Amino acid sequence: MKFDEFRDEAEGTSRTLGRNFKVSLTFEGDGAFTDRTRVNLPMLPDELELSDKTVRVTRGYIDHEASGHQRHTDLDSMDAIHDWATRENKHAVPKIANAMEDIRIEPRVIREYPGSKKNLEATTDAVCQLFLADYATEGGENYDPEIWESKLPMLPLVMTWIGRKIAGYESKALDECLSKIDPDIRREAEKWATEAMACEDTWSIFSLAKRCFAENYEEEKEEEEEQSGTEPTDKKGGGGEGKGDNEGEEGNQPNVGEIANTETETKGEDIVEIDPSIVIQKMFDNEARIGKAGGKFRSYSNARDIVVTRKGCHFMNGKKYRHGKWEKRLSQPASDYGAHVQALGNVIGTMKRKLERGLADKVARGRDTGKEYGALDTRRLVQAYAGMPNVYWTPEDVPDMNTAVELLIDLSGSMSGFKVHTAMLTTICLCEALNSIGIPFEVTGFSSDGTLNTWNRADASRFHRIDNECYFVFKDFSDSLRESKGSIASMRRCIVRNNCDGVSVAWSGRRLLKRPEAKKVMCVLSDGQPAFYVGNDVDREVAYQYLPDVVRGLGDRGIDLIGIGICDSAVGRYYPKYVVLSEVSDLPGEIMNQIAKMLLGERVVLDNSALLKASSLGHRRVA
Repeated sequence: MKFDEFRDEAEGTSRTLGRNFKVSLTFEGDGAFTDRTRVNLPMLPDELELSDKTVRVTRGYIDHEASGHQRHTDLDSMDAIHDWATRENKHAVPKIANAMEDIRIEPRVIREYPGSKKNLEATTDAVCQLFLADYATEGGENYDPEIWESKLPMLPLVMTWIGRKIAGYESKALDECLSKIDPDIRREAEKWATEAMACEDTWSIFSLAKRCFAENYEEEKEEEEEQSGTEPTDKKGGGGEGKGDNEGEEGNQPNVGEIANTETETKGEDIVEIDPSIVIQKMFDNEARIGKAGGKFRSYSNARDIVVTRKGCHFMNGKKYRHGKWEKRLSQPASDYGAHVQALGNVIGTMKRKLERGLADKVARGRDTGKEYGALDTRRLVQAYAGMPNVYWTPEDVPDMNTAVELLIDLSGSMSGFKVHTAMLTTICLCEALNSIGIPFEVTGFSSDGTLNTWNRADASRFHRIDNECYFVFKDFSDSLRESKGSIASMRRCIVRNNCDGVSVAWSGRRLLKRPEAKKVMCVLSDGQPAFYVGNDVDREVAYQYLPDVVRGLGDRGIDLIGIGICDSAVGRYYPKYVVLSEVSDLPGEIMNQIAKMLLGERVVLDNSALLKASSLGHRRVA
C-alpha cells in the first residue's frame, strides 16, 4: 500500500474514533508517540510503498492507542498515578500500572472491534521480535543473558505477554519470548495478569500496581540491602537504634519510598520496557531509507495543512480550524458570478455548443447495425438491392459520460491581479460548459501560508517541504453549481503566498481518485513552476522534481491531466498535455478542443456536422 493511501485510510479511521474518543492522528517529522489528544506517526513520501507488515503493525499501534487508551483508560487516574509515584519516589509503579492497563483494555478493544485482533497480534509480534533481537541475541543493543532470570526488570513485560496469550493472540515471537522466561517469573506474572484483566477501571489498576510493587519490588530491595550489609530504613522516618557508619547522619536517612537517592534503590526499580512506538519508528525509518535511496520527496508534516470551504475550515486531520481570516473569504454574493456569466455570454455559449456537438457526435455513432429490422442503413443500400435482410440499424444505448473533472487553481502570490482574474473567468466558463452536459466536477485551489516554516525551521531542516498548505474547496463534487457560485466568484480574495504544486496536485488527485467514474480528468491552472520553502539539508532538485513525479504517478493511476498556463508556458515542463491561455477569449478555440477531446474521446468531431447528424437522429439534448 502506498503511504498516501494508508494515511488517508488511517486519518479517516481516527476521525471516526475522534468524534467519540477525542483523539486525532497526525503525521509529522520522524517520531512516533502518543499524548492525551493525538497519535503521531512519522511523515513519509506519499508515493512510498509500505510493506504489508508495516501497515498491519501500525494499524495495531493506532488501535491500541486510539480505540484502547483513549476510549477505555481514565487519563486523569493515570495522571494521579504519576503524581503519586513522583511524590513517593516509586517510579516503577506507573510502569507496572501501564503494563496492567494494556492487559485490561485490549480485550475490550477486540470485543468492540473484532477486526482489530489481527492488527494487535501483528504489533505484539513485532515488539517481541525486537525484544528477541535486542535482548536475546548476542550483539543486540541490550543483550544481557542474565536479564531473563531477573524478576525485577522483566515482571511487567512478562505480564503483558501472559495477558496477550490469555486474550488468544497468535505469535511465534511471543511464544519464543515466553519459553525463555523462568517458570517462577511466569507464574508470578500470570497471577498479576489475571487480576489485571478482571479490573473494571484504571483506578483499580492503580491499587493493583501498588500491591504488586510492594510484594515484589520493595521486598527485593530489602533483601538486597540485607545482602549488602545496609540497614533497612525506618518507615516512620526516625533514626531508631541502628546507625550507619556515619553517626552524624542519625535521623537523616530517607524514609522508604520518599527520596530514593541510593544506588540500591534506583536499581531496584529498573524495568524492561519496549514501547510499540519504537517499533513503528524503526519500521518507518527503514521505509524512509528505501525512499531516500530513490531520491524521494518528504514533507515535514501535513498536520497543519488547512482546508477552507464555504462551510468552514479544518486541518487535514479533521479538527476544526478556528481562525477567522479564511472563513470569510469564500463569501462573495452569487450575483457577482452572474455578472461574469453575462459578460462572458458569447465565450460560454461557444464552449457549450462545442461540448454539446462533441457529445452529439458520440451519441450519433451509437448505432447497432446489421439488423433485420429497424431503420434502413443508407450505407447498406447495395446489399438491400441485392435482397440481403440485415440492412437495418437500431439505436444503441450509449453509456453515460462516466467522467469526473477536477479544476485546480494556483493561488500563489504571483497569480495576483490580472492572472487570478483570468483564472477565475476561465473557471466560470468551464463550470458552465461542464454543467450544461451533466459532467460532475469539483473546483479547488492551492497555496501555502508559510507558517510552518517559521515554527519548525530547525526541526524540519531535513525535509523538502516545510510549509503548511492552504487548500480551498470552492465547489465540492457533492455541491450544485448554483450553491457554489458565490465561493467561485471569491477566488481573487484567496491569494496567499507560495505554491508547492506537487503536494497540492497529489492532494487534489487523491480526491479525484475516490470518484466512482471510470474516466477522470484534472485541469491545473497555473502561471509558473513550483516555489516553496525547503529544508537546509536536503536535495533541492528532488523538491522541484516532485511535481512531474506526481503528474506521472497520477497518470499511471488513470487520471488524464492537462496544464492550462495562465499567461505563461511553464506548465509545458510538467504536464503531458498543456495549453497556454493569454486571455479568456482564447478559450473557445484550440483550448476547448483539447479539453473536449479529453472529456469525450479523441474521435469526437467538434464541427457543425455532428450537430446536424444528431438532429437527423432525433438526438435528445443532455441536460
